[in-house]
Amino acid sequence: DQVRFELSIRAFAPEMTIIAPWRVWDIKSRDEEIDYAEAHNVPLKITRETNYSKDKNLWHLSHEGLDLENPANEPQYNKPGFLELGVSPELAPDKPTYVTIHFEKGIPTKLDGRKLRGVELIEELNRIGGENGVGLADIVENRLVGMKSRGVYETPGGAILYHAHNKLEEICLDKATYHYKQKIALEFADLVYNGEWFTPLREALSAFVTSTQQNVTGDVKLKLYKGNIIDAGVTRRSPHSARTRFTTRPIPPGSSTCLVCRSRCRPSSARSWSRPGNKETQRNTFQGDRSRVRSPFSLLRDAKRKRKRRMAA
Repeated sequence: DQVRFELSIRAFAPEMTIIAPWRVWDIKSRDEEIDYAEAHNVPLKITRETNYSKDKNLWHLSHEGLDLENPANEPQYNKPGFLELGVSPELAPDKPTYVTIHFEKGIPTKLDGRKLRGVELIEELNRIGGENGVGLADIVENRLVGMKSRGVYETPGGAILYHAHNKLEEICLDKATYHYKQKIALEFADLVYNGEWFTPLREALSAFVTSTQQNVTGDVKLKLYKGNIIDAGVTRRSPHSARTRFTTRPIPPGSSTCLVCRSRCRPSSARSWSRPGNKETQRNTFQGDRSRVRSPFSLLRDAKRKRKRRMAA
């Protein structure tokens, strides 16, 4: 964290002197910190037995230290006082909870039909998700300073939002954009993790992501049950669904527009080809003149020939 703080400060005030007590004082461990607090009558909410290193904010709560230092130990999720944002999957209710999240251009704006501000929406999802044991992660970080650190994270609201947003993107983004966004997600995460938020590359990547969200609008319904986020009856009512607007309809034989020859294919509604009447029409069209049915290889060959003739002209 100190690296992120300092890099952010230096981006705005490079001349400012930064005082980091942790790097200059003689306290070297959490036990020594407790000794110092007790000697100076500083109240603490923890004891030496529950002395996990915890960092809490709106998005998550992290736990490190003590028995977690040994990767062979299972986290004590059911130990009183360990989890704070929710319960373990074992202690979650036996009845599932359903939530519906509305997104406008990639930004969550409503929860179960109620319009909420960002902070309020995350707080409510933290409550609902925590009650259902959602969002627990046991990971080993590869830290910026070169060490590995094991931690248990509680991120109920974040896990729900990430899942719902990704589900909506599946139908609102075209294949190439969706896959490329997945590729740069790791690069973006590294930039933020390493404290490089105020950099030209981060700004450029954010601009790209913003441009991809113009049509990511709609509702996603999820079922939360004992630590699971399930797409049971996910409601995808996006007016910008790529499945509806950009599905390429089959090209009749002999047509000059085809994906194989990389010419522009004609967008059409996927629903228009799901009706029995259109299927029958399509079948009759293809069966009308079998002599015109050509393989993709012949179409590709002809497309290359046409391209060469255009270039020569």
